[in-house]
Amino acid sequence: MSHYKIKSIGIKDNKVFLTGACNNIIPITYSRSEAPSLTQILVEQGRSALDVLILKEFQNGNFQGYGSPYGKAIIWRGLQENKGVDIPLDELMRRFKKAWTSKDAVSASYQGSSVVAVKRSRLFYNYDTSRQKLFKNITQAMLTLRGFDGISYHPQPLAVA
Repeated sequence: MSHYKIKSIGIKDNKVFLTGACNNIIPITYSRSEAPSLTQILVEQGRSALDVLILKEFQNGNFQGYGSPYGKAIIWRGLQENKGVDIPLDELMRRFKKAWTSKDAVSASYQGSSVVAVKRSRLFYNYDTSRQKLFKNITQAMLTLRGFDGISYHPQPLAVA
């Protein structure tokens, strides 16, 4: 099954640009190009219709790559569904952006030890609770640590400047 690996999706001058590569052409070479069909939807139906279409492509597996906000929103939606919260696609980007940009700092712990760093598939933790990685908000912490079991999250007071 072929899919398009997405690195970024951008909009400039009412044109939609994709940076990506087809997965079945080796070596994988990423390029940036305009997507005329997506540009047409943006112009004729607006940004919300474009967002829903791109989210459907990620959900169906035609687009893959979770570095873009659309890919992260699909993962976040899955985490919310695990909690019993159903979010329709037409509201997903608005709700995800609100959750992603909130400023409620949290730290995380694993089996009572503070998480100090996360690298790809490794989690670093320390028994010294004075050292800890602060995440901007719970959404960013949950997306970063989604592959690890036994994580607990702790709200942190905002730093006073």
